[in-house]
Amino acid sequence: MKAFQREQFEFARALRQPSSPPPAGVDASRMAVYQRLVFNNIDALLARAVPITYRLLSASSKWEKLVKALLEDGYQLQSPYFSEVSSTLVALLAEPNAAVRGLQLPPYSAELAHYEWLELQAELADADPSPVPVAAITTLPPSQLLVSRIIVTPTLQLGHYHWPVMKISPQPEENRALLAAGPSAARQTIAVYRDRQESARFTALNTTTAALVELLVAKPQWCLAQQLAALLEHAPSVDLATLKQHAPALITELAETGLVTGAITLSH
Repeated sequence: MKAFQREQFEFARALRQPSSPPPAGVDASRMAVYQRLVFNNIDALLARAVPITYRLLSASSKWEKLVKALLEDGYQLQSPYFSEVSSTLVALLAEPNAAVRGLQLPPYSAELAHYEWLELQAELADADPSPVPVAAITTLPPSQLLVSRIIVTPTLQLGHYHWPVMKISPQPEENRALLAAGPSAARQTIAVYRDRQESARFTALNTTTAALVELLVAKPQWCLAQQLAALLEHAPSVDLATLKQHAPALITELAETGLVTGAITLSH
């Protein structure tokens, strides 16, 4: 490592770790100004990305310690893009290091932060339309929908949670009864996406709908009938004829909310 690279490394380390001595030749008071600027910028960015998590952890005086733990864990911060700093926080909460484990954060913190972070992902997702002309769902009869590829909005983000993240309030006292029961054994799937007005939508999906939406995302080349056949693995108590009977209405409902945006008919 060359001398100037070593100096840069030491300066960056001191920015992340205020408890360490400043680099040689750098006044401690000036270093403190830089450290505070870096912390404040990261702190404000993360607070905007996960505002409810920020409010709840600030109420228990753990937010500032969490941000410091993120900054000091330098290997986590690999991206130069500010929009991706929040993803690093979400990853750190999901797989906490010793410093974060020592904070004894509320057990729902990782899921709540991920849920809030999904809104940012939906806002940043590319919404370019399909290059293939698509038909509006509402113009197709059920028989034609079954032999069509269903197009999911490209801004769709899916999250799976055991804590009731959609209901958690930024006011700690309002969450006591809600969180007293602890996490649910069954996970809930929440879809986050931008609607036609470019507003974020949050929709809780039941088990069958969630499985179908995940198939639509994973196998976009399949027609709806093929998706429903594969869906039987997730809903073994339902026969294929019943699924085909009810699926077109469900797809129409999802189209009305903006979660699916159209269909490409493969055959008649």
